Amino acid sequence: MSTPCTNIRRSGVAFVVVAVFSVAALGLAGVAPVSPARFIEPVEAVARAEQDSALAFTISGTVGKVLVQPGDKVAASQPLVQLDDAESRVEVELLRLRATSDLEERAAKAEWDLAEVELEKWKEMRRQDAANELQLRKATLEAERSRLAYELFVQRRREAELQLRQAEERLRRFTLVSPISAVVDEVAVEAGEVVEPARAVVRVVDASMLRIDASMPTAGTLGVKVGDPAWISVPLTSPPTVMKGTIKHVASVGDAGSETRLVRVQVANTAGFPAGFGCKVRLSAPDSPR
Repeated sequence: MSTPCTNIRRSGVAFVVVAVFSVAALGLAGVAPVSPARFIEPVEAVARAEQDSALAFTISGTVGKVLVQPGDKVAASQPLVQLDDAESRVEVELLRLRATSDLEERAAKAEWDLAEVELEKWKEMRRQDAANELQLRKATLEAERSRLAYELFVQRRREAELQLRQAEERLRRFTLVSPISAVVDEVAVEAGEVVEPARAVVRVVDASMLRIDASMPTAGTLGVKVGDPAWISVPLTSPPTVMKGTIKHVASVGDAGSETRLVRVQVANTAGFPAGFGCKVRLSAPDSPR
């Protein structure tokens, strides 16, 4: 026969059991799974240069000068290829002349000052009854016209300054520059050749840092986070060279079909390997126990 005390004890036991299971469930649903679940088997991937740029003009034109050759080291903003820009340079010089000359403004200002002197003369004559209202009105309008003419020339000079900036920007497009400090890997044009916009003409590569995108099993990467180490095995040497890198990105969305997700690793290319080689990536040191 159940007593109230027995029911209380049973309820207390049930509550403790439910609480224990609830805590366990919360632990399983935690954000940071235990590290032993990390995948340690090597995954095949490709090591690419961290910075690899195929450069193209944004305008069409005829190649005037090719300033670099494959293998050349270049600095950021260094010119690589220049289109024939003679006509654009003339346009820039013409607009610079207009933008920097104040002759029209000075002439208009002198006319305005003269008109103001004349206006004061007619005002004085009108006060002395030596001029009529029509003559004063004409002098007033002439002074106003001279002021507007001066302001118009000021505005035209400002417009010329803006046109000069536009022309200088167009002129800059005739020169292809390197966006990074790198090595010229390929030059695909010659002097005299006509190029079209978006056609890659020079490729520059900085392989001092390598980027490896590896598709790893989602279940094995639950404890992986940015900043964790990773190891890259390079089969270009015998035995393979092992380099230690750093995880820079872990995809927030995995692929349901393959049950994998992307893990991006960055590693310093201290050995000077050419980018684009196959490698193997693992998330634990090669000598770690499985």
